Amino acid sequence: MNNQSTIDYSSIFFDDGVKNPQQRFLDRRKKLGSLCKDVIVLFASETQFNEIQPWAYADHPICQEPLFLFLTGINQRNAILIIDSRNNSYEETLFLPKKDPKKEFWDGLQFGSGNNESVETAKQVTGVQNIDATSIFMDTLCQKLNQSNSQQSLSLYWHESVSNKPIKDELYIQKTRLLSRLKRKKINPNTTNIQYIQWDLRLPLDDVDKQHLRNANQMLTTAFITLIKEMPTLEKENHIHGVLQGELIKQTPYGNAFPSIIANGKNAATLHYTANNSRLDKNAMVLLDFGVCNFSMHSDISRTIPVNGRYTPLQRLLYSIVLSTQYYVESLVRPGITIQTLNSKCWAFLEEQLDSLFLKKGGKMKRHYDTQPHFVSHLLGRQTHDGDPFRDYKTRPLQVGWAISNEPGLYGAFEISIDGVHYEEVIGIRIEDDLIVRDDGCENLTGCPKEILDIEKLYSI
Repeated sequence: MNNQSTIDYSSIFFDDGVKNPQQRFLDRRKKLGSLCKDVIVLFASETQFNEIQPWAYADHPICQEPLFLFLTGINQRNAILIIDSRNNSYEETLFLPKKDPKKEFWDGLQFGSGNNESVETAKQVTGVQNIDATSIFMDTLCQKLNQSNSQQSLSLYWHESVSNKPIKDELYIQKTRLLSRLKRKKINPNTTNIQYIQWDLRLPLDDVDKQHLRNANQMLTTAFITLIKEMPTLEKENHIHGVLQGELIKQTPYGNAFPSIIANGKNAATLHYTANNSRLDKNAMVLLDFGVCNFSMHSDISRTIPVNGRYTPLQRLLYSIVLSTQYYVESLVRPGITIQTLNSKCWAFLEEQLDSLFLKKGGKMKRHYDTQPHFVSHLLGRQTHDGDPFRDYKTRPLQVGWAISNEPGLYGAFEISIDGVHYEEVIGIRIEDDLIVRDDGCENLTGCPKEILDIEKLYSI
């Protein structure tokens, strides 16, 4: 058998940097089994990002569905996991495609079935001791469901709103396809969605995940400080993008958490601006929204900086309003509060500040929204926007260990006269940090400079 010490499995198995990752993932799977007491079937992702539209290919080293990654550490496609915790017992089987050296020649190392060597390797690396070929998955599942002493019940995972409206994504397709195949075999199990169970299992981060998220934030800070030192030499948004990307790639093999937003001047008033190619306006600000992965943890921060190193009086005024709002929201974070409450309090506070410090002093503005441009917070974890795509979690009380963003923003056309000088500008400002909910409030993981004086000082170092 191949000597595993000479083979790097880090691209297909995230060991989280712990001494015994196999036990770490097994404990999680057993916990899920104890909560369900059922036959659980979980599918790995079947498609690479953008694979359905190959001309839109985007490089991303993490291709796995987050729950499957949380339970196994396996970062490859087309695997299936069965967990059976009925009758106070625990059994698990991992189904893998046949080992294909010709495919690996093109796509790289993969776990596989089909011969003793490949199966033993997968067992040792992943810690799953029962591994079979995906070709016998259906036969195995049917046999389990047809056991005479057990009820035909099945737990699956798909995204569904509180009104039972599903998102027809890959998880939904996998679920409906499986149930259709079972129906053709005259098996119609009682089906349970484990969406809410898995939230409670994986959204509260453990100490290892928290440290990985802290480290990811430190990587962002290092890249940001390097960028500021180079700002006087940069002329376009893509130059900024290149510096950030290069610094982050130096620090982690796990890639960006999402495509960076580098939006200068009026471009920053477009929330999901992606062109990143405009020439820099030396008198404007540039909004940076960027994140990096560290093992399976996704970080996400935003900073808005002056291109020339000094905020104008108008920029300084509006930036201060957004920053004070961010501090206010952070002061509210604690177990039991909801993201929906944080959201409503955030925008009410920002509007009060805007009214007293800007509008009542002669300022004018035009925005393409009333008071809320976007939510102030989202969950973080094995996705940049973790939890469910419907964001039903926004009404759930925050729990200790949840990671969330804190990102108030202000976007539009603003003008005001300050000390006899008239200022007029289209501006987008977003300031975003990553927080961990604690018993006594929260921990701010983001040490990246955001105070006006601290940012301006970096330009002169």
